[in-house]
Amino acid sequence: MTFPPERATNDRWRDLHAHFVSEARDKEADVLILGDDHIALLEQSNIYRDQLAALHCLVFGMMGDTTSLTEWRVKNGEIERIPAKVVLISVGHNDVLVSSPDQFLSKLASLVENVHTRLPQAKIFVMKLLPSGRSAESPARQWISSVNASMESRIGTAASIIDIDTSIINSEGLIDRHLLFDYFHLTQEGYSRVFENVHLALEEALN
Repeated sequence: MTFPPERATNDRWRDLHAHFVSEARDKEADVLILGDDHIALLEQSNIYRDQLAALHCLVFGMMGDTTSLTEWRVKNGEIERIPAKVVLISVGHNDVLVSSPDQFLSKLASLVENVHTRLPQAKIFVMKLLPSGRSAESPARQWISSVNASMESRIGTAASIIDIDTSIINSEGLIDRHLLFDYFHLTQEGYSRVFENVHLALEEALN
């Protein structure tokens, strides 16, 4: 197997990918959750343990993953044998400012297409990107706002888009560190705030 150049010497990433492939082969799930940092840490959150886990989930998240790396994982065995009814995707946070919003959305559309090809029976949800950077003037925040504004028109026919709870940004446009402790990664309270809408959407899709 030829690994992505940026992960070719990263044993932890390769071993975790192998673990996910094994789980896909040996376990069943109604919900498959794919993504980057926010998904990699999701299982450590209270809302996952208290609400999401009961939906029979497999969670395949990788810290630092770009959308292209997540797509590589999809193409290389992580979802081949999972009879999931629902797929949740949360990616893009490590793509911010690396490419243009339009280029990123093309990558996201390709990822969604590859998931659909392998799991044609599954309903696909894609989360809008969480804000990154404390203030609204942050270049990262502006990039993310542009992506989120165009996401529905670009992939809305292939996936259902889940909006982000706007209360994680205060009336002055600032991020509260009680919700995103480094203005990027979620706290326990942040997970509860953001993933409540996700839980409701997944639960409704399964019923």
